[in-house]
Amino acid sequence: MGKHSSISLFDPKINGIPCVDVVEEVKKAYCEIIEDQRAALIWNYILGRLGPSFLQQCEWTIERSKMFLKEALENGMLKDLPAEDKTVAVNEVTNRLTGLSTNMFHDRHIYCQECSEINFKIANRHKV
Repeated sequence: MGKHSSISLFDPKINGIPCVDVVEEVKKAYCEIIEDQRAALIWNYILGRLGPSFLQQCEWTIERSKMFLKEALENGMLKDLPAEDKTVAVNEVTNRLTGLSTNMFHDRHIYCQECSEINFKIANRHKV
């Protein structure tokens, strides 16, 4: 991986809409409505734009993308690690690449230094 190279987050979308955002927004709406039922007046309009079963489709898409990423890491980049180390590394990398609520931005890039901190097995061609 070159000094200025980066990778991007794993961000599943349906029709261009980020699935993680939809799920997080529904959770936020639920909490706000439980806390103050008047919030339902605003959230009803926002959530009413979601089609039937769209939330479920988003949840399935997120789960499937995590499964795909884990399989790719287990059978690719991290295949030579011992089983126990592999499980920890796969989970750490998957959580980091799919944790959009902690990364905050869809277009955030993860650079070489951060990749090495999260168990990425990379060949650094240019010493930093």
